[in-house]
Amino acid sequence: MDLIAMKKLFIPLFFLNGLVITMLSCQNQNQNERDQTSSNASASIEDSGKGIGRFTTVELGEIQPEMAEKGKALFTSRCVVCHTVKTERLIGPGLAGVTERRDPVWIMNMMVNSQEMGEKDPIAKKLLAEYAVPMPDQNLTDEEVRQLLEYLRQNDSQR
Repeated sequence: MDLIAMKKLFIPLFFLNGLVITMLSCQNQNQNERDQTSSNASASIEDSGKGIGRFTTVELGEIQPEMAEKGKALFTSRCVVCHTVKTERLIGPGLAGVTERRDPVWIMNMMVNSQEMGEKDPIAKKLLAEYAVPMPDQNLTDEEVRQLLEYLRQNDSQR
């Protein structure tokens, strides 16, 4: 093949190669933008720290010992199979310090909406990946959830 024939072949291949690189670069940029949008949506859930569920706010004051006592009874009857109030891991995580690590609204939503939280909330998804067992629905009333939260707060205040 002579030099002129090689140039005629090389020039179109050079431009074709440039076109392919440009197209791939645009495709990667679009994928990065989609990934960033998805990441931002997850971050907004995680940034709120409230989780997903019917609770959006909770007013906390001093620990209510009577409420905490009821929460302890609930914990003993419903939660001790999977959790401790120490750092020990059972089927689920040990709950010592949970009120220091998580927003109280997140804790309450996790108690009543664990299935959806495990699917959509970034923190709950990480916990599910680590413990591999979803938290079952306990059919708790709002009052029971608040009592359990108060018990966890009291436990953490005594550490």
